[in-house]
Amino acid sequence: MDRWRAIGRQRANAVIVSAAILVIALLTICGAVLLDARQDAMQRAQTVSQNLSMVAERDIHRNLEIIDLSLGAMVKGAEDPAIMALPAKERDAVMFDQALSAKYLGAVLILDAAGNILLDAGHMTPRIQNYADREYFKAQKTHPDLGLLISHPVASKLLHDGSMIVAISRRFNHPDGSFGGIALITISINYFRDLFAGLNIGPNGAIALFEHDGTLLMRLPSLNGMATSIRGGVNFNRFISEASGAFLGRSSFDGRKRLFVHTKIDPFGLTLVISPAEEDIYAAWRHRAWIIGGGMVVLALGYLLLAELLAGELRRRSEVEEELRTLSHTDALTTLGNRRFFDEVLEKEWKRARREGTELSVLFVDVDRFKQFNDRYGHERGDDVLRSVALAMKRELKRPADFAARYGGEEFAMVLPQTDRRGAVSLAWRIVEAVQALSIPNDASDHRVVTVSIGCATVDRDASFASAVVLLKAADDALYAAKHHGRNRVEADRDEPASVPTTLSKVAG
Repeated sequence: MDRWRAIGRQRANAVIVSAAILVIALLTICGAVLLDARQDAMQRAQTVSQNLSMVAERDIHRNLEIIDLSLGAMVKGAEDPAIMALPAKERDAVMFDQALSAKYLGAVLILDAAGNILLDAGHMTPRIQNYADREYFKAQKTHPDLGLLISHPVASKLLHDGSMIVAISRRFNHPDGSFGGIALITISINYFRDLFAGLNIGPNGAIALFEHDGTLLMRLPSLNGMATSIRGGVNFNRFISEASGAFLGRSSFDGRKRLFVHTKIDPFGLTLVISPAEEDIYAAWRHRAWIIGGGMVVLALGYLLLAELLAGELRRRSEVEEELRTLSHTDALTTLGNRRFFDEVLEKEWKRARREGTELSVLFVDVDRFKQFNDRYGHERGDDVLRSVALAMKRELKRPADFAARYGGEEFAMVLPQTDRRGAVSLAWRIVEAVQALSIPNDASDHRVVTVSIGCATVDRDASFASAVVLLKAADDALYAAKHHGRNRVEADRDEPASVPTTLSKVAG
C-alpha cells in the first residue's frame, strides 16, 4: 500500500515540479523581455536627447555664427577710416546691415577705447553709456588676440527693467595696432530660455548651457539664483574633457539620477547638456512592467494553484486506487490477503524461485472441526475464531516477504520465499502452538480448544514441482495427512521430522 501511495506522491510531486519549472521559465522570459524593454527605453531616451541636442546646438551655432559675421563686418568698418568718414546714415547702413537681421538682439554697439558708445545701431545719436567696467571690455582691451568673446550673463545697462543679456564682442584696433574699442552685440537671455522651452525633455528633465569656465548661461528649470556655475560639480570635468557623449549620473543641483547627453558648441566655448530624469525615462516602461509583470505573476500563481489542485487530486486518486486495490486483495473478515491475491503472490514467488534457484515453501492451514464449532456456537463466534486464528498467524510471520491469506472458509495458506523445509515446518509448529494457546473452547475438538492442522510443501534441491499449482496441491495433501493423523499437528510433503513440540504436548495432555 505504501508503494502505491509513494507512486501517487511521486506523480503529484512531478506535476508540481513541472509546473514550478514552467512558471520559472515563463517568469524568466518575462523578466528578460521587460529588461530588454527597459534597455530600449534608455536607448530611446538617449537617441531622443541626442536629436534634441542636435537641434538646439545647430540653432545656437547658427545664430552665434550670424552674430560673429555681423561683428566681423562691424570691426572691419570701425578699422576703415573711409567707412567711418561716411555720413552717419550711410555708415550705419554699411556697418549694421547684417547685425540687425539676427534674432533676439539687444544693443548693437561700437564702443571706443574708453568704453563709451561710439556708434549705436538704430540710433543716429548714440545713447550715452559707458562699459569700461564690464569684464568683457577689460578682457578685450588687455588681450589683443582674444577674438570672439561671449560674456557671462549680465543686466543690460540700456534697459531699465534689468533684463539679463549676454554680450558678444570683438576687438578692433587703430591703424597703429593700439586698442581702438570693441564691436558689441547683446543677445537676450530669453533666446536660450525660449529655445529650451520648446524642447520636450520630460516633466523632471533639465537643459543647461554653460561656458567652459563653468558659468551657466541658462538652465531650465531655473535654479532661482542658487547657482551660477557648475565648476566643481561631479560631472563638470567630463563635460569639458569630451567633445560629446552620454552617461548616467547624479545631478549636482537636485541629486536626481539623470541621463546626461552633452555636446560642445565650437568654436564658441559653450557646452550644451540635455539631461532627462531617469524616473521619466522609465515611467512608461514601469507602468507597462507593473501591468505585464503583475499579470504574469497572477497567472503564474494561478497556474501553480491549479497544479497543486491537480497534484492533490492525483494523491487522492492514488490513495483511492490503493484502497480499492487493497480491498480487492484483502479478505474482509480476517484482513489477510484473499485467495486471488494469494494465487498472484504464489505465482510470482514460484517464478522467482525457479529463476534464482532459491527455496520456496507453502503452508496450508485448516481450522480443526470448524463446521461442528459453527453448528454448536454459531457463525458469529465462528467469525471471531477465524479472526483470532488469522491474528495468531500474522504474529508468527517475522519477515516482510512472508505472506498469509485466507484461502476459503476455514482454510488459510502461506507463501514463504527463501525458506527450506525445516524452517517451514518449524514456523508451522509455532502457529499450531499459538492457536492452541488461545484456549478458545471447542467441545467438538478432541483437544477441547480450537486447533489447526497444517500441511507443508517445499521446492528445493530434493523436491521440484512442475508448477505452483502442483506445489500447492502437495501442501494440501500434507494437510490431509495431518488431519488423518489426529489433527493439531504439522505434516510435510517429505519425511521431515514433524513430531509434536514439548510445549504443545503439555498443552494437549
